[in-house]
Amino acid sequence: MKNKNKPRLDTYETHYDVDLVVANKYVKLEELQKLYKYVSDNELDENVIDGAATTNICRRKSDNKLTMLVYLADNQSYKPSDSYKFIYDINTAAHEAAHVCFDIYDYCGVLVEPQNQEHTAYFIGYLTECIMKTMLNK
Repeated sequence: MKNKNKPRLDTYETHYDVDLVVANKYVKLEELQKLYKYVSDNELDENVIDGAATTNICRRKSDNKLTMLVYLADNQSYKPSDSYKFIYDINTAAHEAAHVCFDIYDYCGVLVEPQNQEHTAYFIGYLTECIMKTMLNK
């Protein structure tokens, strides 16, 4: 059985020249600051780890690659019951996946059209799956 209290920082590739990086709540801000910076070139700050989960557009310091950083902070006043926790996690993952999708689309100039939804639906599904893998330590 994997240790659920262990820091996880997982990188997932996308079909775009942008990586998705998902960090759990055990990854410290200092570690993220060593690896990433905001796309504005500013250092990461406490806003990255604030709230239940956050999505930030960053660059990897080693090669300047655009990276969508999702931090699963779990800092919320609402604590779901055990029976609802999995559903709440799916909701959080899908929410952050939508932010990642639309931020990548904006960066790449991809137009989202209501009459052509299939690609976006598959992409959000893939991103949700990646975020859930980190949440579930898979």
